[in-house]
Amino acid sequence: PAQAERQQPSQVVAANAGRAQEALRVLEEFGRAGDPLLAAEAAAIRYALYDLEVDLMRACGAAAGRRELLLRCHLYLITSPSPRLLETVAAALEAGVRLVQYRAKQADDLERWQEARALRQLCSSHGALFIVNDRVDLALAVEADGVHLGQGDLPPAEARRLLGPDRLIGRSTQRIEQLRQAVADGCDYVGVGPINATPTKPGREPVGLAYVREAAAESPIPFFAIGGLDAGAVAPVVAAGGRRVAVVRAIIEASDPHAASRELLAALQEEA
Repeated sequence: PAQAERQQPSQVVAANAGRAQEALRVLEEFGRAGDPLLAAEAAAIRYALYDLEVDLMRACGAAAGRRELLLRCHLYLITSPSPRLLETVAAALEAGVRLVQYRAKQADDLERWQEARALRQLCSSHGALFIVNDRVDLALAVEADGVHLGQGDLPPAEARRLLGPDRLIGRSTQRIEQLRQAVADGCDYVGVGPINATPTKPGREPVGLAYVREAAAESPIPFFAIGGLDAGAVAPVVAAGGRRVAVVRAIIEASDPHAASRELLAALQEEA
């Protein structure tokens, strides 16, 4: 039945790219035990396939391509200032992260533009979506895939007018009424949280897993649980109905961001 529902080229590409990537992942994991060369070749081909998928998706249509890729993203990396920012994001991308948001509240515009441009190029080389926090102008300047808006930022309708129909718009939400409004405003995804207290959002009261359950029951668009989450916190989120998580410190502050990313991805895959 699922095959009959795929009426668009982009849907066929996404489904079969996913099959090929999973097959290569199996070869990679089996190869680690007794054939390191096979494991390395499978990994290299899998990463190259991500780039091919992006090219094919863009050929099928930019908007459709971005939204198809978004649906397949279960781990969302949000950056915070770090002297090892590019190195850390590169390690996460190499581990399989395919959705990155650039968030820098305190930097000046020139520094933001330089970092965002470098990260955009890095994400493009790995076939990952690149989102800019708050700043529609910066997103346009570096040709980002979209923008993420807080409740106090530009209204989504105005952001859509500036960005056009092809780019993604995300929205932070803390309760179900805000999620409903984000859907009505035409947002492509929402953040749900903070699930736990986090220094990233000082003074923000955590919403716990109850809101995750509400979002799982009602949201017609992808939602990412966020707030003090790491690999050990994935299981309760999934049990509450969440299939996607967003993290900051769990990867940005990890001593080994590649391993931390792989652990998070494995936890999400295992629980799903």
